[in-house]
Amino acid sequence: MADYIKYLLEANIILILLFAVYQLMKNQLNYNWRRAALLAIPVMTFAVFVFRGLNPFQPNAMYKFQVYQLNTIDVGTETNSNSASFFSIESAYWLGVFVFFTILSVRLVSLIGSYFKSEKTKKGNFTIIHVPNKNCASFFNVIQINPLLGIDEQEVIIEHEKIHAQKKHSFDVLYLELVHCLSWFNPIIIFYKRELTDVHEYQVDAVMYRQHKSAYMEFLLSYSFGTNLNPYLLTNQFYTKSTLIKRLKSMKNNSKKRWALALVLPAMAACFTLVSWTYVEVHQPNMINSIATEKLADEIEKMPEFKGGQEALASYLGQQIVYPQKAKENNIEGTVFIGFVVTKTGAISDAKVVRGADELLDAEALRVIASMPNWTPGESGGKAVNVEMTLPIKFKL
Repeated sequence: MADYIKYLLEANIILILLFAVYQLMKNQLNYNWRRAALLAIPVMTFAVFVFRGLNPFQPNAMYKFQVYQLNTIDVGTETNSNSASFFSIESAYWLGVFVFFTILSVRLVSLIGSYFKSEKTKKGNFTIIHVPNKNCASFFNVIQINPLLGIDEQEVIIEHEKIHAQKKHSFDVLYLELVHCLSWFNPIIIFYKRELTDVHEYQVDAVMYRQHKSAYMEFLLSYSFGTNLNPYLLTNQFYTKSTLIKRLKSMKNNSKKRWALALVLPAMAACFTLVSWTYVEVHQPNMINSIATEKLADEIEKMPEFKGGQEALASYLGQQIVYPQKAKENNIEGTVFIGFVVTKTGAISDAKVVRGADELLDAEALRVIASMPNWTPGESGGKAVNVEMTLPIKFKL
C-alpha cells in the first residue's frame, strides 16, 4: 500500500475522532463557533497527511549524523494475474475520487443549466430565478424562488437567502463537497455535511428571528406544506422537514459563547499528529551487537561498498529477497528503510528497521540485509572503521 494511502486513512480516522469531540461539545458553542470548528476539522486532519511526508521526527531522508544513505533498491515481482495489479487499493481509491468528482461536476452543470433555462430578475446584487414547484434555495448570489408563492412569502425567503449569501455559505458547501470527493470512502462525511447544513440554517434563522420574532416561526410552519425538495442540488435549502423542529427550538436557544472550548479541536489534532509521528523499530532476534560499545567514525574518507558496487548489490537483493506471498495477495507495496553498520572487518551488524512499510515487507528486507556477505569496509585516516548506513528497499508489484 502506498504511503499516501496510509496517511489518508490515518487523517480520516482523526477526522472521525474530532467530529465525535465536536458532537460532544457543540451545545456549548454558538453557531459561529460551530461553523468555524466544522470548517477547521478537515484542514487539521489533512495537515496530518501533509506533515507526515515532512515529518522531522521520522527519518524520511535520514538526516541523522554519521548515517549514510544508499540509493534505493527496487524489488519487484512478476505476476500472471492482471486483475491483482489493476485492482489495487491505490487504483480503487483514485477510481472513487474520479467518480465523485464526476458526480460533483454533473451537479454543478445541472445547477448552471437551471440558471440559464429559468426566468430571471435582478434585485440589487442578487439574481432571482423563478422555478415553479421547486424548493426555494440559493447558490452564491443566485436565489431560486417558486413563483407560485405570494409576494410577501417571496420577500421573506429572499431575505433569508440573502443572509446565506452574505455569510458565504455556498463556499462552505463546495469546500465540503471537495473533501467528500477526496474522502469518499468515509461514511461520516455524509453526517458531517448534514451538520454543517443545519448550522447554516441555524445561523440564518437566528438573524431572521431577531428581526421578525414569532412571525418568522409561524411563516416556517405555514411554508412546511407542499414543498418539493431536491436534495442533490448544491444549494442552501430554505426549508427541510427533517430539521424544522430543531430550527424552531434553536431560535430561542442562546448558545453559550464558550469560545475557549474551540481550542480543544486544534489541541487534539496536534496530539493526534504527534501520535502519528511515532514508529516502532523492529530488531532481528539474536542480532549480533559486537560494535555496540565501539565508536563510529566521524568523517569517512572512503565509503563502505558492496563487493561489485551498486549494481551487484541490486542484483544480490533481487535474487535473495522473496516477495511475501500474503503481501502479493493483498497488493501490499512500500519502501522499507533498513539501518545497519558495516564494521571495520566488512561484516554487517546491528541491522534494524528504521522506517517500515508493512510487517511482512519489513521482516523480509531485514532478513536479507542481516545475512548479506561482507562488504569492503569504509576508511578514515587510512584505517578501516565502522560506518552506519541505511538502505531503502522498495517493494513494488
